[in-house]
Amino acid sequence: VEKREQDELEESFIAYELFMRCMHPNGIAYDEEMDILYVVHNLGDQLVAVKPNENRLLAKIHLSGPDNLILKDKSIWVTTLDHEILDLILECGVEYITCNLPFSIYELDKFSLEKTQRISIKNSVFGLATVALPIEDKIWLGSFHSDRIASVQIN
Repeated sequence: VEKREQDELEESFIAYELFMRCMHPNGIAYDEEMDILYVVHNLGDQLVAVKPNENRLLAKIHLSGPDNLILKDKSIWVTTLDHEILDLILECGVEYITCNLPFSIYELDKFSLEKTQRISIKNSVFGLATVALPIEDKIWLGSFHSDRIASVQIN
């Protein structure tokens, strides 16, 4: 019985380690022309740019809870959660369709990953933006915790 308990504990630890190391890569885009793969790690709070055929890291940037990404022209558009995950449960619960927790939309230079623009949204009834798509003078937003899409005017 002790050996079995030890094996189960070891398996749980290994699963936890893998969970934490994976950092939940839930946004990915590929620039074919530049051969650059972009990956956002939601729980790892970062976006990385790699040369996949060379297995080489080109750049990385810290962002709070980044989610999805869109490549457009010379930019990367990514949303971030400007709150802690626990806030979602405490402030919104599962019964609310929309939630007014703060989030940001970043435009990053796709070569250096430097921030070129940040739009912070607080106290909206949108519901946690998880994707931002720029079209002309607006950014269209989608969410995993909402029943609507929305748009924000940009310069």
